[in-house]
Amino acid sequence: MQYLFLIVFVILSFIHLANCYQGKDSLRTHTKGFLLPFLIIYYLLLCSVHSINFSSILLLALLTSWIGDVMLLRSKLYYFIIGGISFLTAHLCFIPLYCSYIDWFSVPAVFLIVAGIIYASCAYTVFHVLNKALPQPFFYGVLVYLLINGAMNVFAWAFVFSERNMGGLFVVTGSVLFFCSDIVLFLVRFHQKGNVFKGHFIIMLTYILAEFLITQGYFTCQLSAAIE
Repeated sequence: MQYLFLIVFVILSFIHLANCYQGKDSLRTHTKGFLLPFLIIYYLLLCSVHSINFSSILLLALLTSWIGDVMLLRSKLYYFIIGGISFLTAHLCFIPLYCSYIDWFSVPAVFLIVAGIIYASCAYTVFHVLNKALPQPFFYGVLVYLLINGAMNVFAWAFVFSERNMGGLFVVTGSVLFFCSDIVLFLVRFHQKGNVFKGHFIIMLTYILAEFLITQGYFTCQLSAAIE
């Protein structure tokens, strides 16, 4: 049964991405809100089938991401702010989710410092590019958001050092894609607008893969822990 919901999720994703690629804005808005609910049900059924307790933190991260999806469908600025706060909450949820599996003794401190500097530099660079175009209500909010997304990614790298398996690889790949998706989103929304090649397609491709890989990767680690 769980794979039925996965198949529906994949089909909806393909339909949504096809509409994004073709620039059919009115059609892509009809599918976006249905993507994560099917991913959530897929995860819950996976846990049920394998008699594993679902992670309430992961569920909260997916739910707040879904709220962000719905909010970003609207053009008003305050909906964008609510959507940003929702996604920010999701990133904050991912951090303790990853920490629950991190063995800090297996994580090179130098690597984390370097990774932190790289992500912080990327966040500041994007903010510097955008700052003149950003609306006043969340001028510094964009920088804070990107820094927290970057921090989530650093924890994801610590996660993969502890979980050196396919699950860890999925999680860190999904986290990196989430960071990329948000950067492109800000560029499309406030800077380059129509100049980013197939902007909405790139945003949603990286976003959908991010949510799926993080969810599937974390479940894989849950399953491995249960077997051990």
